[in-house]
Amino acid sequence: MNLAMDHVKRLRPGLRSLRFAAALPLAWLIGLLLLWGVYSLPGEIPLQHAQQSAEIFWTEDTQRSWVNGGLPNVQVDNIADAFIIGMAANNLDTGHTPLERALNAYFPQIPGKEYASCTHLACYLSDPEQPMSLFYYGRYWGGFALMARLWLYGCTFPQIRTANLVLQLLVALTAVGCVWRALGWRGGVAVLLAYLALSPYTISLSMQYYPCFYLGFGGMIAVVLLHRAKAGMEAYSWLFLLLGILTAYLDFLTYPSAVVGLPLMIWLALHPCDKRLLVKMLRLGLLWVLGYAGMWAGKWLLCALAGMEFSGGTVAQKMNTYTSNTSLSVPGILAMPFRAISKKRLLLLCLPSVIAAIMGVRSVLRRQGSWNPRAAYFGLIMMIPLAWILFTRGHSTQHPFLSNRNLTVFFAAAFLLCSGLAKTPHALEKG
Repeated sequence: MNLAMDHVKRLRPGLRSLRFAAALPLAWLIGLLLLWGVYSLPGEIPLQHAQQSAEIFWTEDTQRSWVNGGLPNVQVDNIADAFIIGMAANNLDTGHTPLERALNAYFPQIPGKEYASCTHLACYLSDPEQPMSLFYYGRYWGGFALMARLWLYGCTFPQIRTANLVLQLLVALTAVGCVWRALGWRGGVAVLLAYLALSPYTISLSMQYYPCFYLGFGGMIAVVLLHRAKAGMEAYSWLFLLLGILTAYLDFLTYPSAVVGLPLMIWLALHPCDKRLLVKMLRLGLLWVLGYAGMWAGKWLLCALAGMEFSGGTVAQKMNTYTSNTSLSVPGILAMPFRAISKKRLLLLCLPSVIAAIMGVRSVLRRQGSWNPRAAYFGLIMMIPLAWILFTRGHSTQHPFLSNRNLTVFFAAAFLLCSGLAKTPHALEKG
């Protein structure tokens, strides 16, 4: 009997891993059913609200900035927003069923015109009955179109922006409050730095930017709530797997490293004394990767099973576009997103960490505290956005005004590292 129990215990870690992997097909099915469902709904209302919003795409065009002078780090990518709204709202009768449309969403284009997506969409919305060709964006799950279509049933694009700004502020304040209560001022300042690093007002204007914000900040709130409930590693593991799945489903490849890095940063701050800390961190990070990569693979697999051709080349060609296609050196690639941030904002983001580091070193030198070796773990989290930027170099170097938002993890984790350099007798209990 004891031998049998020992055998079950040895198998248990493997069985847990199988459970996580088995959750992916369920996520594919749920994701597909949700998209199928929203595309099965009548399309007149979303189209009408999109038409009422067409002026934005005529006036703002492709690269509107809310700061005079067009600073790159506050740029709104209306090219991507046009794709999102165009996929969600067009009512083109092309013979595709809602299921086919869910598998391979399409965007209206004026035949023979080399317009930006903003202009194509604005032209279509001015006369939806005119002849149109289709542009397929078959590499993405298209979950962003699901959210946009639901929004457009109740709001125009300007109204979505206003509602998103209010909701974003509420989520940010909730995250700051929850983390401050759990970790004290250090945690609250770290979350504020993360928020500032995202150009928050610009996020509220863009349907492309907001999914990673809500997932990243919502993930931090969820980590705090699980900590209050005294949850075990199993609960955190499911949370990070779910965050990875939702990132791939909703994201338009903006700053996904924030969705894993910010919650992982708060988890580390709440569990500084855990045994096998590095192993647990890697486990949570790898579960996020499993959810993220697995959800992308599911879209490709479902399209293949349905006999649909992928747009934009093969999987290998698409991956090559994102992960190579640049002549810059590694330092040049990593420097580009920092350069996309204005010097004043960069100084503002770095200053709290510099002050905290000076105070920590002074505390140790004056023997008011001792070195905290576990503070270095935040340095590993700081590397997450840099690793993502380097891995997706083909995309990051072409869109530094997008990729610089990944650095929200870098600045927030840097502050927690610097403010945790020195420990007092009660420091570990407080996180």
